[in-house]
Amino acid sequence: MSIWDANIKNLNLPLYQSIAETIRKGIQNGELRPGDHLPPHRILADQIGVTVGTVARGYNLAASWGLVHGEIGRGTIVSIPERDYAHVPLNMNGSNFDLGIIKPTSTTDAALRKLAYEDTLKNIGLRWKNKAFIGFPPEFGLAHYREAGASWIARLGIEAGKDEVLLTAGAQEAIHLLLTNLTDPGDPILVEEFTHISFKELASILNLKMIGIPMDDQGIMPDSLKAVTKQSQARVLFITPTYNSPTTAIMGRRRREQIIDIAIKNNLFIIENGIFSNFALNPPPPIAALCPEQTAYVSSLSFCASPEIRVGYLKTLKKNIPKLMATKRALAVSGSMISAEIATHWINTGVLEKLIEWQTREIRTRAEIAAGILEGLDYRYSPDGMFIWLNLPEPWRVTDFAKAAEDRNTIAMESERFVIGRGAAPHAIRISLTSAQTRELLVEGLNIIVDLVSSPSKFNPLV
Repeated sequence: MSIWDANIKNLNLPLYQSIAETIRKGIQNGELRPGDHLPPHRILADQIGVTVGTVARGYNLAASWGLVHGEIGRGTIVSIPERDYAHVPLNMNGSNFDLGIIKPTSTTDAALRKLAYEDTLKNIGLRWKNKAFIGFPPEFGLAHYREAGASWIARLGIEAGKDEVLLTAGAQEAIHLLLTNLTDPGDPILVEEFTHISFKELASILNLKMIGIPMDDQGIMPDSLKAVTKQSQARVLFITPTYNSPTTAIMGRRRREQIIDIAIKNNLFIIENGIFSNFALNPPPPIAALCPEQTAYVSSLSFCASPEIRVGYLKTLKKNIPKLMATKRALAVSGSMISAEIATHWINTGVLEKLIEWQTREIRTRAEIAAGILEGLDYRYSPDGMFIWLNLPEPWRVTDFAKAAEDRNTIAMESERFVIGRGAAPHAIRISLTSAQTRELLVEGLNIIVDLVSSPSKFNPLV
């Protein structure tokens, strides 16, 4: 197919919108046809006198309209109408290259998207057509929703009946409900020294005293946990044993057993965050499978399939459920039945497995791409993980690096945002492999990161 000879004149502000609008008009008047290639970013930037970032943003906007799509090794290509999925970014933060937030990469397989969305919604509509629902559904979902959730987490070795699994509006609601019922304001709570930003925010709102447990390459260290538990008299431990964010650490089985032994001896209840576990290749058993009597397990479809439907599953002890129900009733009567129906249909028909298989392949491809671009730098990652932990070389300071990246329209998460309390933050950043809408945008964003790392004096006025 031909490469488009762009004829962009009289550019109006903002420039990137003019580029996208010119592409749209070119398709309408037949100048651009499905399969045609757009010029590489650098060539078009030189041709019309704008920055590479402006071209990237224009192409990105055209992609969000469903007009074009990117392919590694082939560039940006005009899409076939009604076949290619249109990327619609919901978190418009103004960044051309968003490598910050962790979320699933939207599935671009047309047949799978039809199965997961069009066919699913039709199926739900047919089932609901002759039903009349009156009143609010149960706080944690109808029985068949919870039964589907129980079957889903059973894949990981966590055995539970539907009476022990609660439907939630994502992992964050489940964690909120657990903390509200297991702690009082001012209580200490143990957590990895690097943990989720959203958990830090929630614990702060609930006025909990977070105590960070030192970590190594497998996560929290048993001796440190034992010492801090006895000193603090804490009753709750929040932990992400598979793919700690941001360090990518995966805790081995022996380490998990050591943590369980300490928890049992010190009456320490464990909240296990399992939101990334669906991607791990042959992971150790969840802590909740090894110690069900002292662990609550949190799972979510938001990170493994689709953040839009906001569905999670909480496996907890039966004795805790009445208080959780009362809290849920006070905060929100019930969740969305449409979202719950979608999740249940996906689980029962195998669609969710297919979505995760696609997502896993995409993650592995992106991880391989990233490994090639970051070769020679000091970083940690897993071939099945959604993010990379990159240590910055001297003389970069992490705050200066984040600002320099932002100045080049690139977002990555600086280490300080994950550190508990006043602990020293390493000069490192977390890079999301899945937040970029296309592989091409990921490559461009990573190249900017490498350019910054390699030339600190060029971008940092303090060097």
